[in-house]
Amino acid sequence: MAPFHWALISPDSKTETTRSASAARTVSGRTSNRVILMMTVSTCKTNRVQPPEGAPQSCTFRYGSVRANSGRRLSNGPRGFLLSIVFLSTAMSAQTKVPFKVIHTFGASGDGIGPSSGLISDNRGNLYGTTLGGGTNNTGIVYQLTPQRDGSWAENVLYSFGAVGSGGGDNPDGGLLMDASGNLYGVTELGGTNDRGTAFELTPGSGGWVETTLYNFCSLPNCADGGAPSYAPVLGAAGDLFGTTFGHQAVLYELSPSVSGWTETALYTFCSQPQCTDGDFPNGVIRDAAGNLYGSAKKGGSQGDGVIFTLREKPGGGWAYIILHNFNTIDPAQFPDAIVLHDGALYGNTTGCGASSCGTIFKLSRSGRHAQETDLYVFSNPIDGATPQGALAFDRFGRMFGATGDGGSGCGVGCGLIFEMTPSPGGKWQYQVVHSFNGDDGELPQYGVITDSAGHVFGTTLGGGAPYYGGVVFEISPPQLTAK
Repeated sequence: MAPFHWALISPDSKTETTRSASAARTVSGRTSNRVILMMTVSTCKTNRVQPPEGAPQSCTFRYGSVRANSGRRLSNGPRGFLLSIVFLSTAMSAQTKVPFKVIHTFGASGDGIGPSSGLISDNRGNLYGTTLGGGTNNTGIVYQLTPQRDGSWAENVLYSFGAVGSGGGDNPDGGLLMDASGNLYGVTELGGTNDRGTAFELTPGSGGWVETTLYNFCSLPNCADGGAPSYAPVLGAAGDLFGTTFGHQAVLYELSPSVSGWTETALYTFCSQPQCTDGDFPNGVIRDAAGNLYGSAKKGGSQGDGVIFTLREKPGGGWAYIILHNFNTIDPAQFPDAIVLHDGALYGNTTGCGASSCGTIFKLSRSGRHAQETDLYVFSNPIDGATPQGALAFDRFGRMFGATGDGGSGCGVGCGLIFEMTPSPGGKWQYQVVHSFNGDDGELPQYGVITDSAGHVFGTTLGGGAPYYGGVVFEISPPQLTAK
């Protein structure tokens, strides 16, 4: 195996949140786990449905949304959980009181419904994201939130998808990427020429934002170029885009610009080995300063419980696909979700649920020419969260923040929560709950969080949020510490 070369650039992630089991599509023998969000919502009401065949199962299902987040389903409440050993961590069950506020609630007329991604920010503190539904044509929007002098935030809908005759995509998923010029890039999992999703660009102008379809997926026979992209791409050094597709044919692709348009190249096709030992159901990718790509696959690998992989450019051309770690049923960590790079190591979460736990926070570090996986925290008590999802984020004090889509003290069965992990001597981490959602202030925080230079934590919830219950954007202001 080639030696590791990890250096932080910018993380991107996405958990598998989908939309209505009845609308699932089957293409090339694989069932798409992405359908349109049905927002017949009552606060914290549980509506359990089966995920698409072949997709990893989730712990809970609400609002008719299907999440392909690996693991067994939880019982309806804390039953079925037994305390288990927590590795390299100490837990504080009591919730830490920190300032929390909802800065935007989705679901009003013309607004988006069901924020389908985490957030990105620009150098002026504006936030950007996507929703699966809502907007002018009820097929999703791209939005901007701008901070105001009085502490409130103003939403600006930059683009509504699904205009008749546009030929563009529908249902943007997985978030956005912003380049140095302020252009936004993203993907839709449906719509486009082949109704298998698109890659798009939004360019600001004097008359508003202009959408350009860069590529229509499933343009090759048998969808050899991939279909149903579900994660925002990452930017390459030459202005190219790298990303993954989740359904139909799962690939890791490169989109390259030229004077004649954009060209797509499938750099790697997942499940191309017997029994999918190379991984299947990939999440999004991240990129380091050397141009290496890293990612995770929810299933497959030597044990079938997911993998961490890297894709590296060969000196003579082409790319080398390398498995860094295989998850297994013996370890509590199964079915990885998002990963991030921090201080030369990969950090991430797993969503698999067993008899005594439901998800982990892990670290993958370099050990000579090999990778060593360490469980930093095991979710063994639902009041402290379950099924951690989306990107983790570090602040300047070295604290790690993240989200669990389930568990917590709200909504009876748990509406999810935000947690903080603080490094302690000896490599241990102290875990504490920062905020438990109660439905009125949001539910299902599935897409992780981001932090800004001032130490604020921002994120989204797929559902909840009075008075419309179409999801929220929230802000948390943890206490400031002495910087590392």
